[in-house]
Amino acid sequence: MTSIPISELKNTTATMRLCQEADEPILVTKNGRPAIWLVNDDEMQRLKDANDRDRLYQLVAHSECQWHEGLATDAAMGINQMREHYGL
Repeated sequence: MTSIPISELKNTTATMRLCQEADEPILVTKNGRPAIWLVNDDEMQRLKDANDRDRLYQLVAHSECQWHEGLATDAAMGINQMREHYGL
């Protein structure tokens, strides 16, 4: 893991180059303690994609639970129920 002190952020060109070349987030420390993280665009997109994928898995798991509890129907059953309800 790459770590730099916050004072190095003054040199924006070097910091940007370091961030662009890094394959992982960079920890910026203040007084020796973690302060912020820097990530390049590729890493940010990877993290976002992973977060989106995790959210999708959560939604699928929730839907499966609803299905097993009888709180959801499939599309064909739902359409038939709407047709009956609205007389279509």
